[in-house]
Parts: sequence; structure tokens; C-alpha cells
Amino acid sequence: MTILKTASKGLRFYPTGSNATVDVRDVAVCLKKLMQSTIKSERFLCIGSNQPIQVLLNEIADQTKVNRPKYALSKRVVRILAIVTLPIFRLFGAKPPLSKDAIDSAYKTVSYNSDKLKSSIDHSFYTLSETIENSIRGRII
Repeated sequence: MTILKTASKGLRFYPTGSNATVDVRDVAVCLKKLMQSTIKSERFLCIGSNQPIQVLLNEIADQTKVNRPKYALSKRVVRILAIVTLPIFRLFGAKPPLSKDAIDSAYKTVSYNSDKLKSSIDHSFYTLSETIENSIRGRII
């Protein structure tokens, strides 16, 4: 919800990484189907889709009717910003929003595969657009 809340205010910049998303409704249904199946002692990845973070932010911007982020921001610039602003956050006793882990995550290109889950149970995942629409509808931003 943090990404949704932040992006719905409008962003000018986006990180260049990618990641996977999944709708909580898909997770709940998949868990139920697996518990009702004969499958035991297995591990599954429940992934709706893999996409660049820019695609995620663009979809949120479109659905909340704010401008899409236009400019890719390099990891190096973000790290410098984090270092420069750290003393300010410490001075006021606030938690810095740009941790090393958060920065690394935003710039990592990862892709997950849920083929094992899809071959084990019959399930169609919600699209990214449907997931965001449901999240917006369920929360006042």
C-alpha cells in the first residue's frame, strides 16, 4: 500500500528495476485450493505478473489520474540523496525512507516463475490493472 499511496500523489521519477506482483485475492484462493488438494510438503511461488517498476507506477498514475513518472533515476543518484538526507532525518528522529535495502530492491531486475503452482492447481490470476483498481477501491488515498 505504500507504493500505491506514494505513486497516487504523482511522481516525476522512477527506479529502473523490476519485480513481481500478486493480488491478495489470488493468494487467498491459491492457498485454499492447495489446502483442499492432496499436495503435501511442497513449496510454491504465487506470482501474478513480472514487470518493470515503471509499468506498475504508470498503471497507478493512470488509475489515480495523476501524471506518469517521466524520468528514470539512476541508482547512484538515489544513493547520494540517501546519504545527503540521512543527517536531516536523524536530526528530527525520523526513519529515513531510502534504506540501502530499499534502494537495492528498487533497482534490481528480478523475475519469478509460478509455473509449478499453475500446473498444480487451476487458477487464473488477476491482471496488474485489476489488482490496482481493487486496491484503490478498497482504500481511500
